[in-house]
Amino acid sequence: MTMSSIQQEDYDGEPFSPLQLNVTNASTDIWMYPPRPPIPRLVQAIDLFNYYSVPIIVVLGSIGNILSYLVFTKTRVKKVSSVRYLAAIAITDTGFLWTFFFTPLQMYYNQPIITYVGVCQVVTFLNYAFTFLCIWYMVALVVDRFISLYMPLRKSSMCTVFRAKIVIVGLAAMAVVCYSYVTYFYGTDGDYGQYCVPFLVFQGHYQNLDRIDTVFVAVIPYVIITILIVLILIRSCEYYRISASAEICPRSESRRRAGRQTSHPPTRITRVLCPVIIITLLFNIPQNVIRTLIRFDEGVSKMEIHKWLMLCRIPYLLNFAVKGFLYFVCSGCFRRRLRDYVCEFRLKIKHSCANRTTRTPDPQIIQLEESNPVKKGEAKLLQTAI
Repeated sequence: MTMSSIQQEDYDGEPFSPLQLNVTNASTDIWMYPPRPPIPRLVQAIDLFNYYSVPIIVVLGSIGNILSYLVFTKTRVKKVSSVRYLAAIAITDTGFLWTFFFTPLQMYYNQPIITYVGVCQVVTFLNYAFTFLCIWYMVALVVDRFISLYMPLRKSSMCTVFRAKIVIVGLAAMAVVCYSYVTYFYGTDGDYGQYCVPFLVFQGHYQNLDRIDTVFVAVIPYVIITILIVLILIRSCEYYRISASAEICPRSESRRRAGRQTSHPPTRITRVLCPVIIITLLFNIPQNVIRTLIRFDEGVSKMEIHKWLMLCRIPYLLNFAVKGFLYFVCSGCFRRRLRDYVCEFRLKIKHSCANRTTRTPDPQIIQLEESNPVKKGEAKLLQTAI
C-alpha cells in the first residue's frame, strides 16, 4: 500500500531527500519534502541497485504471474478449489507490481505519471486494494488446505470451486469498500512539490486509518498464516510417517494404506503451498515489523529505521514476483500443465496461420475447368500467370 510520509521533525539530523523518504508501510513510496543533502552512501548504493533491479523484477514477475494464471484457469487443475486462490493471487501480485512501479517511474526515470490528477488517486487506491487482497487471498488458501486436512468430512461441501469464487469476489468487494477513502484523502500536494501524498488537512484521520490498516494487513493475516501452516505441516508429517511405516507391513496392507495416502490431494498440494508460504513469511515479515513499529512507536528513530526499510524493500517486492517460478520448481504437475498449454497454444497458432495462407478457389476458374476438362493445365497456367 502506498507508503505514508515521515514527518520532518522526526529526524534528529539532516533530513533525507525525497529519494530517501520512501519508507512506507509496504508498497509504493511517498515523499513529502523537497531534496535536501547530504545523501548517505548506503542510500545511494541502494538507489543505484533499485534503478536497475526494479524494472527487471516487475517485468519478469509479471510474466511468471501471467503464465501461472493461464495454467490455473485454462487447464484441468482449475477444478481444484485451492487453485482458484492461486489464480487470484497471481492477478493481485501482478497488479501490485505495476501500481508499485509508478513511484520508481517518478523517482528514478523522471516520469511523474503518478502526480497527474486522477492517476494519483486511482493508482494509490489500487495499490492499497492489491496489497490487502494479496495477503488475504493467501489466508483463504491456507484455510482451505487446513479444512481439507483437519475436516475431511466437510471438504466436499466447504472446499469447492464455487465457494472459492464467492470468497474471492467477497474479499475484492470488501477491499473496494474499505479503501474507497483513499481516493478522497490522496492528491497532488504542491506545498511539498509534485508528489502523490495525503492532504495535510486529513493527516490526523489518515494516520488513524493507516494504523487500523497496519493491523489488518501487516499483523493479523501473518499470525493466522503462521499458526495454520504449522498445523498443516504437523498433519502432513503424520501422513508421511504413516506412509513410511506402511512399507514394513504385509504387501496387501501396504498397498491399501499407500493407496489411501498417495491419493490424498492435500498432501500433494502441500508441496507447492509450503514453499510459497515460507517465502511470503520470510520476505514480508521484516518489512511489516518495521512498518508496525513506525506506526505505533513514536519514539523510534526514523533515520536509522529508514535504512532497514530500504534494505527490506527488494525482498518484499520479490515476494510478488517469484511465486510463478516457485510453482515451476516445486510442482511437477505445474510443469506438465504449462508444457501442455504451451504446446496447445503453438498448435493453435500454426492452424490459424495455415488457414490464413490457404487460398480459396476462384469460382470462375472452377467453372472454366468444368466446361473444358481437356485444358485443365492451361486453365491452371492462366490462373498462376494472373
